[in-house]
Amino acid sequence: MLRNKARRENIPQSSALDNKRLLPTVPFPLPSYKEGEPYLAADIKFRVLSSGILEVSNKFKHSYQSNLSREQWLGFEGVRDLIANNYIRLSVSDKGGEFVVLPQTLDRKITELHLSDTNVYQSATEKDFLAQCRRLNVVWISVGRSAGLDERFLRRLKLDNSDCSVFYNLVKTRKTPQQAMHSMSAEVFEIRPKISCVGGPTDRISWFLNKIVS
Repeated sequence: MLRNKARRENIPQSSALDNKRLLPTVPFPLPSYKEGEPYLAADIKFRVLSSGILEVSNKFKHSYQSNLSREQWLGFEGVRDLIANNYIRLSVSDKGGEFVVLPQTLDRKITELHLSDTNVYQSATEKDFLAQCRRLNVVWISVGRSAGLDERFLRRLKLDNSDCSVFYNLVKTRKTPQQAMHSMSAEVFEIRPKISCVGGPTDRISWFLNKIVS
């Protein structure tokens, strides 16, 4: 990106159009949507098409046949009820791919133990989070403008209403001794921490940085 910027600056006929051409297509939704003017001819054709698709779909529709027995269905529903009532957490292991079933009390203990590492994590209030979001937006706009990025591109990657990142963990079952699998002690289990930033303050900017380095 910096090499491209230097190349554009050294070419007299370089314009804002060149700048836009080098930017990747943004996969995020626009901040606002403007509905186009109605077009009767196209609307009629789409209605005819949708009606035809629905007719064909209904003609070839058949009931779904499950390969689970009644007892298996009851067990499946029981697991879903336990999850819905916050008794257990169902996930997969780290790398191994096995199903991991943990009581939610143990899952919370494991999470709290991991987050107690003050070298990596610290407590923050909602006010702190919003302040960091605003600061990130200011820095992003400043750096983007200094790099000559298109103003509309900058706005597309700036989030004014960010979601808080979500922490979850995957248990490293391969590092847990077999005899300790049924332990209720959080210290027994090693985990791989995961932080989901979808919709978070760094979500869109990190996508752009990944485009630059990849």
